[in-house]
Amino acid sequence: MSLVEPTLVAMPKVVKDHLFQYLSYFDISRLHKTCHDLRDYINVSRPDSRYHMIKVVQAADNIQVNTMSEHRYDITNSLVLKYRKRDGGFLVNASVYTTDDFRSCVDGVDYLEAFYRDFGMILQHQKSILFEMEISPFNSRKQRSQFCKAMQ
Repeated sequence: MSLVEPTLVAMPKVVKDHLFQYLSYFDISRLHKTCHDLRDYINVSRPDSRYHMIKVVQAADNIQVNTMSEHRYDITNSLVLKYRKRDGGFLVNASVYTTDDFRSCVDGVDYLEAFYRDFGMILQHQKSILFEMEISPFNSRKQRSQFCKAMQ
C-alpha cells in the first residue's frame, strides 16, 4: 500500500478555504498563475484579500497602488505595485512586505490597461471592510477624465 501525499488541488474545498485565510493577496495571485485548476478555484471562490487601506496615485507616466492589510496574529503586510510607461509596453515594480522589488517588462500592453485589470482583480477579492481608500489622479484634465471614466 503506497501513501500519496495530497496536493493543494486535490484537497477538499473546506481545507483550501481554510488555507487561503492565511495567504496574502499577492500569494493568492501567485497561486492563480500556477495551474488551471487553482486558477478556476480562485476565480470562483474569490478568497478575501483583507486589505485595510488602498491608495492609488497617478503621475504623468506611471501609476502606483499601495495596499496594506493585517492578517492573522496582527502581522501587517503591504504591497506596492508601480506601473511605468515605456516604449512598446510598460515596466511593473512590485514590493511585497519588506522584501526586495520584483521587476518585469511587459510588451504590447499599455500600462493603464494593465493597472485597470489588476486593480479590478484586487477589488473583486476585497470582501472585508476597507477602512481607507485614496485615489489621486494626475492633474492633467485629459488624464484625470480618462482615469475617472475607466474607474467607473
